[in-house]
Amino acid sequence: MFADYVQQASDIIAALGKFDVEANRVALSAVRRTFETPRVRWLTGMEKQLVERENVYGKKIDPDNYQELLHDAITHEYNKSLILVSLAETEGQQIRQLAEKTGLDLHTISNCLVELEKSGLAELNGYDGQHPKFIRTAA
Repeated sequence: MFADYVQQASDIIAALGKFDVEANRVALSAVRRTFETPRVRWLTGMEKQLVERENVYGKKIDPDNYQELLHDAITHEYNKSLILVSLAETEGQQIRQLAEKTGLDLHTISNCLVELEKSGLAELNGYDGQHPKFIRTAA
């Protein structure tokens, strides 16, 4: 199944033509980081077990439900990765600045920042007036 995903992605990319790497540097870094996250790696590695065999509760997961779960997980991890890559480029960014840079909505950024702070990957770094500024940590 992984080989099918790679082939589909390759076909789509080939159809798009020449790719401007520099213009898409932040997004590419976020994609790379997304597929290195434990959550996404675990889900992709366990697909056959969960869909064709059984989970720890003795139940199979419907393939369509699994695909939806995987899509949601990848989207969420990509959003967090996009924020982290953006924070690494410019320290002390406000949520609105991150929204402009990433294209994500304020609610998504706020939720992701809460998770990133809890995991020690981002932290509050003062205020610009009443607006909090965030940085990426070394964790």
